[in-house]
Amino acid sequence: MSILKRIKKAFSRASKRVIKKNEKEYQLLCQECGKIAATFDLGPGQLGKQIALNYNGITGYSHFDATDAPTIFARLEKDDIDKIHTFLDKYSRRGVRGIDAYCPECKKIYCQDHYKQYEERDEHNFYSCTYGTCPKGHQRIIDD
Repeated sequence: MSILKRIKKAFSRASKRVIKKNEKEYQLLCQECGKIAATFDLGPGQLGKQIALNYNGITGYSHFDATDAPTIFARLEKDDIDKIHTFLDKYSRRGVRGIDAYCPECKKIYCQDHYKQYEERDEHNFYSCTYGTCPKGHQRIIDD
């Protein structure tokens, strides 16, 4: 394969943000390297008891009611990451703050290698929260 074709292939892979694996699974790709940064899937939820919309990001996971899947999947199809980020931030039952792999300031998705994480702990060394810093230097709480 020529160098030009390899560059085009690498660029097209890195420039895509959302990959539809099948009807029940989507992947969000890092815009720096093209690695999978987060996933959404419809499958067994917490403790495998019922079908749920599962989000797995760089700091952890969250489970949502399966009835939210059509809305989230439609937004993924449209690459409307900002609205999904807002939804996750509002309705997550766990500490995940929106899409933890997403920088709302630069509107890009980053993997754990490119979205640097820093855990904050209190004076007794108990976990407080995790900050994420994107390659452009934007910092926010991504898990608490």
